[in-house]
Amino acid sequence: MHSPWVVVQARRREAGEAAARGPRVAVAVGRGLRTAVARNRVRRAVREACRAALGGDEGPWDLVLIARPGAAEVPFAERVRALSALLREAGVGAEQKAVGA
Repeated sequence: MHSPWVVVQARRREAGEAAARGPRVAVAVGRGLRTAVARNRVRRAVREACRAALGGDEGPWDLVLIARPGAAEVPFAERVRALSALLREAGVGAEQKAVGA
């Protein structure tokens, strides 16, 4: 799943895999952003938007978020909205909401 500024890869962990609770999130930012300061700023912003989009989901997910060029200019609310849609499309959190419904 992808948007113009981020690619999302999601994989549900199996029962026998790492006992870490909740989702594990990795954020990759390419060297298109020239300085480490700029890459780290984007990495922090994308990770925080993902945290807001997950909204407390404690499911056993491994997520890889790949920030594309232009991610630095996207407003926070747009990041959260886009990530929420992409995570829904990937099925992240769907089983938890179905059980609680």
